[in-house]
Amino acid sequence: MQLRGYQIIFVPKSVVYHVGGLGVTELDMHINGVSLFHSCKNRITLALKNFEVINSIKYSALYATLIAGLGLYYLVKMKKGHNFIVCIKAIYWNIRNIKTILEKRVRVQRFIRRKPDSKIISKFTKSPIRIKV
Repeated sequence: MQLRGYQIIFVPKSVVYHVGGLGVTELDMHINGVSLFHSCKNRITLALKNFEVINSIKYSALYATLIAGLGLYYLVKMKKGHNFIVCIKAIYWNIRNIKTILEKRVRVQRFIRRKPDSKIISKFTKSPIRIKV
């Protein structure tokens, strides 16, 4: 929606029902292989498909590195070898499907994008939710 130029607003009293999956908190607490795979896979795909070229390269590489690190964390610290494999499969999925992702990228960049990354990425660090540490 942001690429298209729509304004995204935060409505604190809104209620959202998410059908067919888990929210962030539940995902952290009850993560399974399928949810982990799609979460990791989609982060890389999002960067490859939606960002301008330099940011696409930068963020997809960053996400792949972070996901590999997460996989190593699962393997070494949590003794969850299955989750390590899931993380690696998510990275590999993007490599194996790069042609399809790039075809979708062409459509996004040509027909959907109306705003530069600079107008969108700056919002990544702005959180409407205050977190007490």
